[in-house]
Amino acid sequence: MRILHYISQLKNDDILSDYVRHLTDALKAVADVYVATFNSNIQEALDESAPDIVHIHGAWDRYAFRLMKTAVNQGYAVVISPHGEIGTYAMKHEERLAKSVKNADYQRWMLKNSEALLATSDDERAALEALGWQKKIDVIGPSILDSTISDKQMAEEMIWFYTKVIDTRYRVLMTDSEKEAVRSIIHVGMAHDETMSLLDSDRLLTLRGLKPDEWRRIFLYGDDEDLRQIIDTAAERIQLSLPAIDTSKISRYPTDCPKMMGSLPGDRLVGGNKLLARKLRETTEDDSENLRQLTAMLLNARTLLRKRQMSARHLAELYEEIKYVDYDETRFVEITKEMKLNKFMRRMLQVLADEAYLEEGFMPDKPLNDRSVKQIERQFLK
Repeated sequence: MRILHYISQLKNDDILSDYVRHLTDALKAVADVYVATFNSNIQEALDESAPDIVHIHGAWDRYAFRLMKTAVNQGYAVVISPHGEIGTYAMKHEERLAKSVKNADYQRWMLKNSEALLATSDDERAALEALGWQKKIDVIGPSILDSTISDKQMAEEMIWFYTKVIDTRYRVLMTDSEKEAVRSIIHVGMAHDETMSLLDSDRLLTLRGLKPDEWRRIFLYGDDEDLRQIIDTAAERIQLSLPAIDTSKISRYPTDCPKMMGSLPGDRLVGGNKLLARKLRETTEDDSENLRQLTAMLLNARTLLRKRQMSARHLAELYEEIKYVDYDETRFVEITKEMKLNKFMRRMLQVLADEAYLEEGFMPDKPLNDRSVKQIERQFLK
């Protein structure tokens, strides 16, 4: 792990400077550690360290804001330890006017856009929570102020905190190979004919070449997207040996947009739109059960996408329904037009081609590849 610490300046006879010295010295035993101050060149510091984590110590420092903005724009994870400088009392009683201006200018942005905040006490965490700017907050006590905490213990807890941040933002870190692996897993895991060659040699090689850290991220994605059973099924079908990683023991912050778990319903509409449910009944009254189910699934996919709740499992089930279930394709296209669903259906065909390798021969209509497709795909792997 590579960590870049930022402190405005390292001074003698200064508690914050002593804390950073103790912390960085202890971390050097288990990580690559770099330190930047206001005298450092921001880009050079980031280029040299290539950090997994940028850790900013203190608040109200405009140079820290510049560092964070540059780091965030380049995809680095930033965490902040305010060290008691932010909170209700500090905001109201210490340099109130200056802090009010700085807060409006950049401080609120820093806290809201950090990956997490690190408090040094439960009281500080409560003060940060009261502001409501950031929900991801942990506490690690400073060894220099608590004789019961050793430098080594503080460093171990800090690595746990950094790892928690990294595991929470695993999607940002997923490589193209990992994303391709997920698509292959959906394609294989939902297949009905196991006698056919399910993947070409290049995709099989990609799957077999994944390292444990890459599988760790894929498993975390599988947990959040309700894909774990499909991953296991795909691995069994292509005789793929998976690493033993218990994701239930991996600490992470709650996701900002949790997906709906379970199957994509085909027997009812989610969201409680009674007018839409009545139109579906009237439009498909004389149609087969398969057509009614596929149309309901498509409507539910649209609803869940709008709420940012459609999971990759739902995508896999829609892929399975379109590819393997027997239905009248011509009539299905007519129904989607009557339901004003045709453009969305064609967009989803493009998404399924991109994300599950759905072949043209199984598409009931011509796929539509427009700007909306990219917006949809960003909810999965893009």
